[in-house]
Amino acid sequence: MHHSCKPRYFALCRRTLTMGCLLASMPNILLHAADIVSLLPPNTLGYAVVRNIASSDQKVARLTTLFNPGVPTPLGLAKAITGIPEGIDLEGDAVFAYLANSNSPANPTPLVLLPVSNYQAFAASIQGDATGEICRVTIADVDLLVAKLGDFSLVMNVEHRDLMRQVLATNNEASANSFSDWMAGNDVSLVLTRLGMAHIARHGWFQESIESEDGFAEDEFGEIAVSNGLTQQEALPLADFARRNFRAVGLGLVIDKADNSRLRWKAEFLKPSDSLEQRPGSIQEQLSGLVARPFAVAGGGALPPRASDIIADYMTILSLQEAEQQGKTDFTREDWAAERRSWDLTLEGVREVTLLMVPPTTGEPLLATFFARITVDDSAKYLASLKESFELANELTSRSKSPIKMLYEFTPQKIGDFEGVAITTDLDKATGDQNVDVWQAMLTASLGKEHKFNIFCSPVDKEHVFVGLQSSDKLLDFIEGFSKGETGLANEVSVQKTISLLDTESPHALLVDPQGIVEIARAWMKSFLVFGMVPELPLYPTVPPIAVTLSGDQLGWQGEVTLPLETLQSMATFVADLKKVFGQ
Repeated sequence: MHHSCKPRYFALCRRTLTMGCLLASMPNILLHAADIVSLLPPNTLGYAVVRNIASSDQKVARLTTLFNPGVPTPLGLAKAITGIPEGIDLEGDAVFAYLANSNSPANPTPLVLLPVSNYQAFAASIQGDATGEICRVTIADVDLLVAKLGDFSLVMNVEHRDLMRQVLATNNEASANSFSDWMAGNDVSLVLTRLGMAHIARHGWFQESIESEDGFAEDEFGEIAVSNGLTQQEALPLADFARRNFRAVGLGLVIDKADNSRLRWKAEFLKPSDSLEQRPGSIQEQLSGLVARPFAVAGGGALPPRASDIIADYMTILSLQEAEQQGKTDFTREDWAAERRSWDLTLEGVREVTLLMVPPTTGEPLLATFFARITVDDSAKYLASLKESFELANELTSRSKSPIKMLYEFTPQKIGDFEGVAITTDLDKATGDQNVDVWQAMLTASLGKEHKFNIFCSPVDKEHVFVGLQSSDKLLDFIEGFSKGETGLANEVSVQKTISLLDTESPHALLVDPQGIVEIARAWMKSFLVFGMVPELPLYPTVPPIAVTLSGDQLGWQGEVTLPLETLQSMATFVADLKKVFGQ
């Protein structure tokens, strides 16, 4: 966007976000979000839908005042800035969208749809055209174009009159994609189309992020053509990965009557998967085998369809983006295919994963806190694939120009009564920094005195491989909980409070305990004492954990992050205490 237009653009963004209020909840109006989206043209990059503006205002106010009691309500702020023209339906849905701009591809065109109950009253209040034709008006000292589009007022910048005519002429049928029902269940929805993902991959999140497009070629939905060495520093890896795999991705927020919050997300595959829909399981089932103890992360379950393929794809793209840092700029297409193959082998035959991360105890390596139970098709075949994966990674690392060579040894290891393996790399040998006191102190704190990173793998039966870092003895304790069928963690009072807010069944459920996360952070910060004094983090109370659920079917993935009100309140208090620690 031209610099002369930016004040108007940012003013419009502020007013739109304010008048939309950001959140809403009206369960009895389920079709509005889908209906309003059907008015958007095919060249839409992304959009935000707010349901029921007035109701949203109240919910947002209750949420934001937890963290900032003095902040005005969104609707109150909008009224103070614009006065809110008459005729706006504050119980309706609003949209803010970006459209592709063929005249200036790096600068998308903003568009706003505001619900109007009486367009004649609305037009009169802003001195516009009551017939609904395109007209120029002034709102809050900013010149804009407005026109009637169905039950909405279409608002755009004055320099986009031609594009506005095209939007008004577009005759889209009501949206019937897989996002319609999902959006209807949200208070606010943010959706990014594949065209939008390609735009971000190419131009970044902000218009000024890339000045040159040399060496970057792309058709409308074609593969990105990357220059010599396959490195493409300009493209953002996450956006590039998303556009290669998904037709659209969405983020939604819901605040219920008790002020518990849910952050929902959805991703629709570019091509439907051949995998069948996942079998749901109870949350208690996902936590089975875990004893009652302090934790940071706990739980898991079945991987969604195509998870192994998509994870391998993303890790390869990420490595390609960091080719220069990793000394891989001379890698050929065959080398990158081998890199992808190493990730495929790591995930081959994996069906389910259960994770546990706990705060470290005094004196133990900081990394001796991570454990996993991996359910596979065949444990012996999985370990063979894992060995081949590390051997392939070692070969690629050896041929790279990176001065850091993390090469792994794969050796048999007796873990209790089980014949397992140890995967080890020597960080002193890999980095060559034995004379750097600070680095040596950090290695000792995280890995132990030998400065070796150890991964212990124990196949306990045909379908289960248990994994732990740094300590085989602690891995045995983890295995014992599953052998005994422990249910202690699932029955904890704080855990039960969170479970009561979730769907009774989910293929994958992970709990995140803020108290455990803070304790891990405190332990890591203490290891930085070699740098001098380190602030002491405030203690965190025992509260219900955050829950992360995940499911998938042939069309894509979706999930939720559930934050109980009590947990949100504790987070607000912790942030306030943290500001005091850092003198803010």
